[in-house]
Amino acid sequence: MNNCILCHRKLFQKIESQWLFSLKPLSKATICEECEQTFVTFENEEICEGCGRLEKQKWCQDCLRWKEKGYLSLHNRAIFVYQNEAMKDYFQKYKFMGDYYMRNVWQAKFSQYIRKNYPPKKWRYIPIPVSQATMQTRGFNQVEGLIKGLKLDHDLIVAQQSKQVQSQKNRKQRMENHQIFEYVGPKIINQKNILLIDDIYTTGRTLYFAQELVQKHTVKEIKSVTLAR
Repeated sequence: MNNCILCHRKLFQKIESQWLFSLKPLSKATICEECEQTFVTFENEEICEGCGRLEKQKWCQDCLRWKEKGYLSLHNRAIFVYQNEAMKDYFQKYKFMGDYYMRNVWQAKFSQYIRKNYPPKKWRYIPIPVSQATMQTRGFNQVEGLIKGLKLDHDLIVAQQSKQVQSQKNRKQRMENHQIFEYVGPKIINQKNILLIDDIYTTGRTLYFAQELVQKHTVKEIKSVTLAR
């Protein structure tokens, strides 16, 4: 028995009958049902085909603008809605306050989601990198912290070292950014599709920066996945 990472109450894990005959190791819960219910998922919701946000139309206005600029849709998919008090509080602790232990809240769920929907045999996983300044202050890449048991290919690095990190910029400043990444991967990637992995999809600019470079080295599909949108 262990405690919920968020509220610290004792966890009483249910054992499903189907697990007893699956021969699979038991996946330990990290948060209680009460805490988990405070997060909003995209399950069975209408979403934009391009970025994965809640949207009744096939394409949201943001994605239509990207298409008008000549970018191919990333068909981003996310598990959780970011505009939710519980998720904002989670990222405040994990990403902005640098509490690395908080990665354990969603690490297993996010990794399982990626493995199930984007099988390793067919996809090459490229995490969005962080700058040296961020590594010095935070001490870790928050994207990589959310992933366990999957081989990551570090084909991108942050080339343009800005004094102001992405999370401190407003929407207008982010959209006015110039290319901040540098591609350092293989010259040709033709054996697998490419999955760009980030923690939060906000304006999409970071992921489209990444796509812009990676698509020059691959003839296959490029998509993205984020924990929250």
